[in-house]
Parts: sequence; structure tokens; C-alpha cells
Amino acid sequence: MKLIVNYCRRPGPLYVRVRKAIVDGAIGERVLYAASLDGWDQMEWGAHWHDMFRFFEGEADPIWVMGQVRCTGAKRGYGHVIEEHSVAYGELTGGARFLLEGGKPHVGKTAIRIIGTLGLLEINRDGTVVLTNSDGRHVIFEGSLNPGHEPSRVQGFE
Repeated sequence: MKLIVNYCRRPGPLYVRVRKAIVDGAIGERVLYAASLDGWDQMEWGAHWHDMFRFFEGEADPIWVMGQVRCTGAKRGYGHVIEEHSVAYGELTGGARFLLEGGKPHVGKTAIRIIGTLGLLEINRDGTVVLTNSDGRHVIFEGSLNPGHEPSRVQGFE
């Protein structure tokens, strides 16, 4: 039996560029991936961010994961109840950790922060990627985070 999962973000130019910066050592060893899901939940969008963490880390597997969910039943999306807020925290093989919040955005415009021993990559909700390291602070990509997939444009998101 084969299982096919639609993790469609991997070939996107933004994510390929971020992976290249990581592979090239632009931020050193990754310490923490910190991300938030603005208006989305862990089950629908969270799986995609977890997949991106693995992709950026060269297919690293999770060693351990723990989480917390606040779900009163008041919020619905895709025909089912979704959480008002959730947190997933874990570690990947190689030592990088991840912290993913669902339902609430981080302060500012950043969707994912990748903190390394030598620098920082910020993937912003507007599709820009900013690299900060000993060479300074530079925009290394301008595009779209996920064209056509904003919550307000997806059918069935309530």
C-alpha cells in the first residue's frame, strides 16, 4: 500500500531558497524553528509547517513531541471543530527544536523564525525572507508565502 500526502510547499521557490541558505550554512546549526499559524489550526496547516521543518532539516524525523490545545468548540473550519489556540513543541534528529502555535499569529509579520548558532532566517507572511548573520541583514527572497491559500480565500473556512 502506498500513502500519498499533499505537502505541496516543498518545491515552492521561497522554501527552496530557505533550504539552500540553510544547507549553505548561512545561519550555522539550527537551534529552533518558531512558527505560528495566523487564523489556521494545527490539523489543516500545522502539518505543512511540520513538514517544512523536516524539509529544511534534510528529512529529519521527530524524536519527541508534546502539545497543548485549547478547544472550546466555539471555532469551526472545514466542517469540524478546530482549536482556538494550540502549541506543539518537539525535537528533530540532529538536535533542532520546533515550536508551532496554531490559531494565533506571532507579534509582527513573521510566520517562521529559524534561529541558528550563527544567525537568523525570518520567513514573513508577505513572502519576504530576511537573513541576519555576521554579513548583516538582507532580504534574500521576495515572493509569496502560499499564493492562493490565504484563509480568507479558501472555500469552507469559517
